[in-house]
Amino acid sequence: MTLSSSNGLKRNNPKRKRRKRDDIDFDSSNNLFMLLANLILYQKELNPNSWEEVISWFNSLKLSDVTAKQLPKLEDAETFWVDLTKSINDEGTAK
Repeated sequence: MTLSSSNGLKRNNPKRKRRKRDDIDFDSSNNLFMLLANLILYQKELNPNSWEEVISWFNSLKLSDVTAKQLPKLEDAETFWVDLTKSINDEGTAK
């Protein structure tokens, strides 16, 4: 810190490299599908004997239109589903 005439202290802030707006992909849907997969797993933990209840819960969310629109926006869809399955299996075996 260095002294400043206004309040006595002034912070030295190095210039931060700002991200360009183009660096952020607001149109990707990978996180949506990761979230939905984890919510489904959580529901299955709450209802361990009934996939029917889990499916009924998911259908009650009425997300079919949303997921249908977001599916084509997956980044590298071929590896995404493999990575998602691996992630779910890793979490399941960790518990």
